[in-house]
Amino acid sequence: MVREVILDMSNINFKGNTLDVGINNYGIIYNILKQTESEISVDYYVESFNGEYRNQYDNGVLFFSLSQLHKNEVEDVVKNIWSNVRFGGNLYIWDREKQKKETVNDKVKVLMTGNKEKEFEFIDNSISNEFTVDSSKKILEKYFEIEETKVCDKIIFIKGIKRGSIKNENTANSNKLKVHSQQPSSEVPEGIYKGFRFPR
Repeated sequence: MVREVILDMSNINFKGNTLDVGINNYGIIYNILKQTESEISVDYYVESFNGEYRNQYDNGVLFFSLSQLHKNEVEDVVKNIWSNVRFGGNLYIWDREKQKKETVNDKVKVLMTGNKEKEFEFIDNSISNEFTVDSSKKILEKYFEIEETKVCDKIIFIKGIKRGSIKNENTANSNKLKVHSQQPSSEVPEGIYKGFRFPR
């Protein structure tokens, strides 16, 4: 049975350069950025993205993607985003809460700025998959300070701020690293948007 869900993202405004990491290109994040930026540089790539764009982005976004990864893949992806987002940068996650033995067949309608709407289907028939706020926070909190969590109609929203060093990791100089808020420069009118798609 199809479950219809409305996700209101009309007030979402990403400031600065944005890295959109996911499995499917729903086009949601790109369309939100297009409403707020005069120019957007778009580049989709499927190769490994760790290291190449280190500390370049103000935002990392996982839109209905983290729950689709195998457990051993989740930390690798989160750590790579941590590496590519600037100190004090943001991580935004929207995803579907799911318990084991539950199957998902959702039609999600996303409300965006300017009375625009976009729909997509989110299906997960694996009864072994589980995705909850608590299970994801165990990994996320190692790399990001969790600032906000919400669950509404089984849709999870998590916002985190990049830590200056990986929590509990034995790094000699980790206590010297500070987290600094990054603001987009007024001298750079073009926003950078990169979409990383998992090769599946």
